[in-house]
Amino acid sequence: MSITQEWLSEYKSATTRSTVQLRFNFFMQYINSKAVKQVKTKKSGKTYKKRVPVEPFYSDTVEQLSKLTPKEVKHLLLQFQSDLAKNGVKANSILAYVSAARNFFEFCEISIKFRRGQLVNAEKAEGYHVFSNGDLRAMFQVANVQYKALIATAASTGFSLDHILHLDKKQVSALIKRANESNQTFAFFNSVRRKTNVQAFGVLNPLALEWLEKWIEQNSKDTLFNVKHFAIDTMLKKLAERSAITLMGGVRFHNIRKWVVSSLSKAGFNSFQIKRTVGKKIPLSDETYLPTLDEEIKQKYPEIYETHLSILKTAKIIIQKDPEVKELRRIIKIQQEALQKEVKARLKVENLVERQDLSLKEHAKLIESLSKQLRKLSCE
Repeated sequence: MSITQEWLSEYKSATTRSTVQLRFNFFMQYINSKAVKQVKTKKSGKTYKKRVPVEPFYSDTVEQLSKLTPKEVKHLLLQFQSDLAKNGVKANSILAYVSAARNFFEFCEISIKFRRGQLVNAEKAEGYHVFSNGDLRAMFQVANVQYKALIATAASTGFSLDHILHLDKKQVSALIKRANESNQTFAFFNSVRRKTNVQAFGVLNPLALEWLEKWIEQNSKDTLFNVKHFAIDTMLKKLAERSAITLMGGVRFHNIRKWVVSSLSKAGFNSFQIKRTVGKKIPLSDETYLPTLDEEIKQKYPEIYETHLSILKTAKIIIQKDPEVKELRRIIKIQQEALQKEVKARLKVENLVERQDLSLKEHAKLIESLSKQLRKLSCE
């Protein structure tokens, strides 16, 4: 096994291995393009240096890299970064390429430390459309069953595209069946994001449950969604065009995840609750002190669904409550009913008193009238 293969084998995920290898290949192509060796050429009786590229991943090339000093590696990576920037490569891509090469050198026990500001800064992705509830609703309505299920699942869980595409079809089918049997409108499940090995507490809301069930009935294949990554953004763009929404930038699936995070934040979810819901990493030092995090999500998500996370208005949601909350609501209801009875009784008494008071006043007026008539007759 070559040193490169040994290094890549330490990555657990096949997808991560493939991504890192592609980035390292790019770095090696750069190294090979810079390779120079002495070649004698006869021109005016002089000897010149001639650039001679070598094939990528020649074992001697990688072996030579693994024997460089930390100072040489640092200089090489900074030169690599500088040349990429001159060629117009974006900062985030530069950092990805440099990181792959740096990880290789770390594996070779060549530790490199950069001073603050030596590496380019990560940039916020710009130029993409920010989805609203109305946008997602419009796109959902013109989609076929498969993409209805995909959009509903993304808007429900906030998972990354890779995470959704690797959800287990049998597990999802079981969740739907269980929800139907127990008359539940939400399904909660634990899931691990394959790319980062991060725990998530997923939620399938009523819309996701409905359309996943319809899609699974049509889908005879073993996988939940039979579509490639690159095709999804293309389809979302077509759906945006069909629905005639006004776009303020490019369309990409990742922005549905951003919409969910933003919606949860507006609804009052704290950062830990948001991260657990969508599958973002929570530091272990913090996670140790959050034993009730999943239960908090289970209680809060249904309560904020209609106002913040529903892209279509659905039937009345029945929120499942734990026994303590149910008992508290029962007591409050009894107290409210008793109070209403008391108020009605008081109103009845007040009405009776008011009527009696009116009757007495009428009698007093009648007596006074009769008295006047008697006095008049006496005078006559």
